[in-house]
Amino acid sequence: MSRKVIKDSEQIRNNPQFKLAYKLVFREIPEFVLHQAGRRNPVTFVYYIILLALLTAVIVYPFSCIHDIYPAGQWFRYAALGFVVFPVLSIPVHEGIHGLVYLLAGAPRIRIGADWKLFFFYIAADRFPVDVKWFRRIAFAPALILSVILLGIPLLPGIDSLLIWSMLITGFVHFTMCIGDFAMAGFLYEFHDPDMVTFDDLSEKAAYFYSSNPSNIPE
Repeated sequence: MSRKVIKDSEQIRNNPQFKLAYKLVFREIPEFVLHQAGRRNPVTFVYYIILLALLTAVIVYPFSCIHDIYPAGQWFRYAALGFVVFPVLSIPVHEGIHGLVYLLAGAPRIRIGADWKLFFFYIAADRFPVDVKWFRRIAFAPALILSVILLGIPLLPGIDSLLIWSMLITGFVHFTMCIGDFAMAGFLYEFHDPDMVTFDDLSEKAAYFYSSNPSNIPE
């Protein structure tokens, strides 16, 4: 089915080509993400390789600054910026990028949601179906754009060594926050169905995944 033909969720629900493959209730997202993060597929493999590379940079970089003398308090302040302050500030930017790509996909409106008890955030386009290609763009855009920005800042001339280290830490912490995006993308990958479609239903606080080949539903 052409992406342009799919305008709302009812076209999916009433189309015999698609079968409901999975329903994910929003409150179950943390458990779902943890489960998917432990599965072996190319998406999670790439995620952990990049995460390991970022962690290595965070650990190794201070040794390159051994010739720079900084008080312990300064190291602590920049570490706090990288581990806490900057990542918190990145949350609305991260979700905003998700929302922007949703709008580029044609979503008429988007909504930002949060579960404060479980402390996770999400962007949803109510009952707006997206195919696998658009879902990947929506999922990966924040990780790609913010990583390029955060890791690009240290390349600028005249940047203080501690600020570079802080940006590396922020890049690492932010990428850990992207685990849900990669877990979802890995979940779709395991269906091996290029025609798969997903949409959120905010009235039910659930995400639906419809497949044209439900025999490939991963266990």
